[in-house]
Amino acid sequence: MRYDPELPSVAQIMHTPVISVGEDEDLLHAARQLAAHGWSGAPVVDEKGFLVGVLSEKDVVVALAEAAFHEHPMPKTVGEVMNQPPVWVTPATEIFAVISLLAGTHRKRVPVVENGVLVGIITRRDLMRALVSFTAAKGAPLRRDTTDEVALRQGSHNPFAHHSFSRI
Repeated sequence: MRYDPELPSVAQIMHTPVISVGEDEDLLHAARQLAAHGWSGAPVVDEKGFLVGVLSEKDVVVALAEAAFHEHPMPKTVGEVMNQPPVWVTPATEIFAVISLLAGTHRKRVPVVENGVLVGIITRRDLMRALVSFTAAKGAPLRRDTTDEVALRQGSHNPFAHHSFSRI
């Protein structure tokens, strides 16, 4: 079975508008935002809205713990502790490529960028919901026999060859 064009695209299931934090934003303020909203992370943008990194709760915990344990000065800004360069997809990216991207990492989300500007975010939960809805509507399990751009870049013909779905 080939890729089903009825399968939703990233553009159809991404969150938009996306809440982001600024690279020059106070780290503690950003951490409070994450905690208050129950977010495990957020994209980081510059003053023009261009994606420059991703801040995760892990980044915050590690930075604050290292500063406390080693009695170093605490990092002041998000830009000092964010993950960079950011990994991102476009609204046109096939969802199997996003699954392949997330399956091999501990990432829970990936920003969606168009022309360099952050336009949305897609999470593992978004992908799960889309796949469950699609599978239920089709009444058949999903299968992918064709290659995709991520698999080709990784040198594999099966985008899930090295990944277990239990890790998504």
